[in-house]
Amino acid sequence: MVAWLITNKYYISNSFENLKLLFLESAKRHNIELLIFNNLDVIKILSKNNYSKPDFVLFWDKDVKLANYIEHQGIKVFNSSESIRLWLMSVIPRKNMMNRHKCIRETSGER
Repeated sequence: MVAWLITNKYYISNSFENLKLLFLESAKRHNIELLIFNNLDVIKILSKNNYSKPDFVLFWDKDVKLANYIEHQGIKVFNSSESIRLWLMSVIPRKNMMNRHKCIRETSGER
């Protein structure tokens, strides 16, 4: 069995790299060949018609269109395009609301 882990090219951190290693170790224990790609590499791969489809994809990016495209190729995607879309719909309004209602802290005795 072959799976892809798709990550965001521009998000890099030590903890994220550690999580990738945990995914690789877990996949190996379950006899899954896990290939790690960033989102830009996957776009290049999918643009070629002769790529080998994975059995499933672990999608660790927020690109709804890319997740949707992969799903339409007949590949099972965990963190589906719909779940990403719903998450974004809940996060964006919340961030906007929080930005509008931020309290400005007094920094001096002036009023």
